[in-house]
Amino acid sequence: MVLWNADAGKEQAGACVGGGFTEAAMARRLSENIRDRAPLIARAAPERNAGLSPRNDAVAACPLVLGGSWSRRRSCPRSLRQPRSDGNNDRGEHPSDETAGGGVMARIAFIGLGNMGGPMAANLVRAGHQVTGHDIVPEKTSRAAERGVRPAASNAEAAAGAEIVFTMLPTGKEVREVLVDEDAVLDAVASGTIMVDSSTTDLAATEYIHAAAYERGIALIDSPVSGGMAGAEAATLTFMAGGDSDAVDRAEPVFMAMGRKVVRAGGPCSGQAVKACNNMLLGISMVGVCEAIALGEAAGVDHQVLFDVISTSTGSCWSMNVNCPIPGMVDTSPANRGYAPGFTATLMLKDLTLAQEAASRVGAATPLGEHARALYQRFCTERDGEIDFSAMVGMMRELTRNQAPAK
Repeated sequence: MVLWNADAGKEQAGACVGGGFTEAAMARRLSENIRDRAPLIARAAPERNAGLSPRNDAVAACPLVLGGSWSRRRSCPRSLRQPRSDGNNDRGEHPSDETAGGGVMARIAFIGLGNMGGPMAANLVRAGHQVTGHDIVPEKTSRAAERGVRPAASNAEAAAGAEIVFTMLPTGKEVREVLVDEDAVLDAVASGTIMVDSSTTDLAATEYIHAAAYERGIALIDSPVSGGMAGAEAATLTFMAGGDSDAVDRAEPVFMAMGRKVVRAGGPCSGQAVKACNNMLLGISMVGVCEAIALGEAAGVDHQVLFDVISTSTGSCWSMNVNCPIPGMVDTSPANRGYAPGFTATLMLKDLTLAQEAASRVGAATPLGEHARALYQRFCTERDGEIDFSAMVGMMRELTRNQAPAK
């Protein structure tokens, strides 16, 4: 087994982006190759994959490998692999009490301790991991400390000595700033550290941090989540992991302390790509459900009849069956609580916007996605964007009333 070497990785990455790692060079090469080597597809030519095992496909497909060779590498810390029989760490890095791969404790940093990151970090503590965290808002760090997270004074301090570093931040701008441009967390960790970005961000930012991590010999997984705040609290999230397949294997036990499913999405950026697809469809389906409810009400159909038919027929979907915009139909509906959010309209607008940016980047036609985005833009402008996105039903009722024929 050939372990990833930071110096070799830097040399290779430099060759991959044209002889030197600069943001401008990286952006230019990524832009030139985005259509043919889109991370959404994550494929490489068969002849260039010769001799590589399926477990290394994600590395082979890395969009940064634009003309040179790649190594058969495993970019994950020794302490997240099965322990050696002699109990020693052969790299001399990250000695931990036990191994996450063996189902025991790992040292984890968590950057971003808000509505999602706070409960996720707490669930890692509950699972027996040693978690150090930081948030730019001191109150959020304090709340996480009450749940067992060790507070750090800065992002770099939180990451120092960690075997896995998670980020859960609002946008790609913050992710870039924390990992590379300002706080430079990628420069504060050992070369064997696994980085996991669970933020939901744009593909350009994700490509950028993958490139920076690759240049430093660090395995990075883009792994946004599905399940919302309720899933973060209940440890029932789904992780959509894109990146080095071996790193995903080693990090999976840690993921499972916060969720119930890990989907291997493919190579770098594929986690963010599939999240964009899923949430675009979610937004479209919620708009459709709300339109159907407004139509049914205008036609005099009883709410219970609407629910009973749609939830058990071909129109059945999560937006109706679990997150129903009509109060009293299902226990899980935010409508039962005055649309207190499980997932806010503002976040839906963010995700629909990211999906449109991704579509533009790869040349995909998404007219319904754009229509849903425009409707949520209007909702957030005219109404309260911090309530649940299923409250779109109120705007659909208003639109229906406004165009009802005069009697």
